[in-house]
Amino acid sequence: MAAGALAAAAAALAALLLPRVLRGLGARVDGSAFLIPVAVQSVAAVVAALVATTRPRWPGDVALVLLVAGVACYLVVLVRFDPRAIVLGLGDQWVLGGAAAITALAAATLRSDGLAPAVTVVVASAAWAWALLCLPVLVAGELARPRLRYDIRRWATVFPLGMYAAAGFALDDAQGVAVARLFAGVAAVSLPGAP
Repeated sequence: MAAGALAAAAAALAALLLPRVLRGLGARVDGSAFLIPVAVQSVAAVVAALVATTRPRWPGDVALVLLVAGVACYLVVLVRFDPRAIVLGLGDQWVLGGAAAITALAAATLRSDGLAPAVTVVVASAAWAWALLCLPVLVAGELARPRLRYDIRRWATVFPLGMYAAAGFALDDAQGVAVARLFAGVAAVSLPGAP
């Protein structure tokens, strides 16, 4: 019941809001624009997780559509992303990698539910690989121009660590990618307040 209600609401809101949000993007965006695919993939992951415990399974189809919509949103934002933000951003540039990681998480969650295995394996693997490729670039941007003063956008530097950890654990569970679990363990330990 909860999965169906969430899936129906998510589909309606996505159909209504995403076109408007994407049309409103400027020619050049910073890292905060990656919150658009993060929002879509978050709902896809939650619906996918709920589908595993419920019947009917049709909300899983909605989660799959949301996953694809989230990938499309990521690509729209990526082509508009100002690469100077990697060096000049105040923390939100890290959502570039975090959004890719949550895409891997959503796809792996769908995969573990047995929904569209071929699509979800490809999306999970590609999103995870891209998320990992973003890391050295983002770290290099931090080293090129250290940001030592406080800015509220710094939350977005920690967010990807959680997404990398969650995605790594989910990828190993869904596809047996042991190296993802190892990386996830390192990311999880790096989180503030981790034991």
